[in-house]
Amino acid sequence: MQFRYFPGPRIVFAAVPLLFVSAFCQAATTPAPVPDSPQATREYVQTQLAIWKLRLDLMDWKVSLLFCHPSQLGPKKMGDVEWDQDAKTAVIRVMDPADYRLSPEDTRKDMEFTVLHGLIHLELASLPRNKRNAEREELAVSQLADALLRLDRGTK
Repeated sequence: MQFRYFPGPRIVFAAVPLLFVSAFCQAATTPAPVPDSPQATREYVQTQLAIWKLRLDLMDWKVSLLFCHPSQLGPKKMGDVEWDQDAKTAVIRVMDPADYRLSPEDTRKDMEFTVLHGLIHLELASLPRNKRNAEREELAVSQLADALLRLDRGTK
């Protein structure tokens, strides 16, 4: 006679919570994929704004983010920033994700670059500005934003 072990109901029911806890813990540590909707992208960019404000120590600034149609930004512009240094307020305008013609991932990357670019301008707001150095400042701000994003993403 061969003996076969069959787990009784107590063992089966005891294993079910363990499976549930195991699945829950795995789901909690695995990041959820970012949906490809414009609304999900807007939420992602809002989150990145908060992260970069903290990293750049701009928490004393009140920064609003506006998603705009390309016609509201001007030709060949993906965004802009306006600020009041004395009040420490700023508005960063970025092209709405629904108007992008890139993949959702590239759209998020570009929008994050635009937001970070605007925040770096706030970091430099106390420096004197003039038309002669405006082009050089734009180039420096773009290079800094690109370098910070590459460092953050672990890319070269």
